[in-house]
Amino acid sequence: MAVASTVIPAETLDRARTRTLFVLWTTYGSFYLCRTNFGPAVPSMRRDLGLTALQIGFLLGGVKLGYALGQLVNGQLTERFGPRRVLITGMIGSSVATLLLAAAPTLAALPGIAGAPAAALGAAARTIAGIFGVSVTAGGPLALMLMLAFVNGWFQAGGWPPV
Repeated sequence: MAVASTVIPAETLDRARTRTLFVLWTTYGSFYLCRTNFGPAVPSMRRDLGLTALQIGFLLGGVKLGYALGQLVNGQLTERFGPRRVLITGMIGSSVATLLLAAAPTLAALPGIAGAPAAALGAAARTIAGIFGVSVTAGGPLALMLMLAFVNGWFQAGGWPPV
């Protein structure tokens, strides 16, 4: 019994390849913008939040540390769950973390139920920062910002392995 082979026209393949390249380029470009948006915000963060250069450095380092550790894990997750799932999860997670990072000063000041998760994240970040010798005040947004910077980096690491 002969096996019928289907020949796909070259122009159909070219369109599919072009569309795939465009989607992947746009997606990874979006990841990059969520990872590098910190620089322009540094002067206003220092002025408005009273952060020192060392504290800003730890925020930037939190993103890089999350990214580095996430690379080790997300490549394995990509093989297990498939590139689309990991890419979509990374994109959504990074977007949410970036938005929450921008809102961190407000979130850290919220009382009650809304402030409880921020307080718990802040306590964890204060403990981790203390290991590295960084003093994080209990009432400030820096602890929450450190945790969200790390989370953003972690989800950012879900961009390259699937691409």
